[in-house]
Amino acid sequence: MKKTNPVANQHGFTLIEIIAVLIILGILAAVAVPKYVDLTEEADEAAVNAQASSLSSGSAMNFAKYKLTGGTDGIDVTGCTGAASLVEDWDGERFDLGSSSTNSPFAKFTLLKTTDTTNPTEECYVSAQ
Repeated sequence: MKKTNPVANQHGFTLIEIIAVLIILGILAAVAVPKYVDLTEEADEAAVNAQASSLSSGSAMNFAKYKLTGGTDGIDVTGCTGAASLVEDWDGERFDLGSSSTNSPFAKFTLLKTTDTTNPTEECYVSAQ
């Protein structure tokens, strides 16, 4: 009596098996793509919020340094566009800085100006380009 090996008789996948795999991959792709798109928008918002926090902290540190040294040390920032000098490695190609924002996402921070005693604070905006 001759024994046959059932594994030796199989030479590939059936058409049904290939179609089932393609359907499963299609469903996974349909679910995963929208989640990826949402993550990029959330990442942009997080990056803008991080830049606004850095600018706010830099402004507060600069203002404190200016006041503690009696005005002899610190960067004189007169407006929102000059606030980029308070942060190392400011990415001007990726972020806009100004007193208003038309781009989205954007975040607001308060700039503390060192030499303007009549209006020492200014609301500024950071937005993604």
